Order: sequence, then structure tokens, then C-alpha cells
Amino acid sequence: MAKREYEVFSPERLHSAAAELFYRKGYSVGLQEILDAAGIYKATFYKYYRSKDELATEYIEAKKAELVDVLRALMQKRPEAPDFFATWAKLLARGAEAGDFYGCPFSNLFAQTLQESPALRAKLRNAIDEIVAVLAAYLQNPRAAQSVFMVYEGAMTMYNLTGDKAVFARLNEDLQRLVCT
Repeated sequence: MAKREYEVFSPERLHSAAAELFYRKGYSVGLQEILDAAGIYKATFYKYYRSKDELATEYIEAKKAELVDVLRALMQKRPEAPDFFATWAKLLARGAEAGDFYGCPFSNLFAQTLQESPALRAKLRNAIDEIVAVLAAYLQNPRAAQSVFMVYEGAMTMYNLTGDKAVFARLNEDLQRLVCT
């Protein structure tokens, strides 16, 4: 973009820039970097938002809704847990192959907000609780659902650390062993 149009506020452009940068860089991304990517003046931003936390809260809610929708759609298409886990692992592997995969959007943001923002940390916790509840309803076992999410998070972290896409096959194997045996 040669010259940015800072005069026109675009919520879509702001949300898109914030989502991409929060996902890629976590909470440490500067507000100014988000605003520059969206082509929005800081003064304009503050007409609509009180803080970066408020923007991050919208990001969390959007990512939670996105993940819940994906999980529910997979659960409906794959009512048997072994098929569901295999399909979920394949979807994650495809995302990694696309080249713009940075793992779990929640853990990326959460790791950097532990001390920064208690309110944002609580929002993240609520999002995770809701995702685990969706898994618990599907599996009919809250403890197993929490274990599934823990294994998922471990796989996302391992992928981020190693870049090894084989982690997704292992994720499927571990989930199968955890819940289906």
C-alpha cells in the first residue's frame, strides 16, 4: 500500500490487522504496529476503544467462536471420537502446511498476558473453559475433555518449538489413546 488512508476508520481492517498480529506476535505486539497495519490514527482508535486490552478481548471472542464452530462442525460430521480426532489433527496439519500457522491463538496470547492484564487473562480463561465445555459435551466426560485440550496445547507448543508437522500425527495418536481406548 503506497499511501495509507488514515482518514477512514474501518473496523474490519482494524480487526483483521489485530487478529493477524496478535496471532503471529502475541500480546507483545505494539498498539502502534496494529494501527499502522490497519491504517488508523491512534486518536481515532481511542474514539472506539479504551485500550489494547479491549481490542484483544474482541480477538479472543472471535477466535473462541471460530474454534467452537469448527469443533462443533467436526463433531457433527464425525460423531465417533476416533474419526473426529483424526480429522481435527489433519485440519491442524493442513494449517501448518499453509505456512502461516503459529499454533494455538489462545496460548500465544495467554503466555504474554499473565502479568500484563488480569482482566484479559480472565477473558482467555473463560474462552478456554467454553472450548473445554464443548469438548466435554461431545465426549460426555469433562475430565477427558480437559485432557484433550491439554494434549492439543502440548502439540501446538511442540510444533511452535520444532516446526515438525509430524506432531499432528502424534496428536491424533495421543488423543486416540487418551479417549478411545
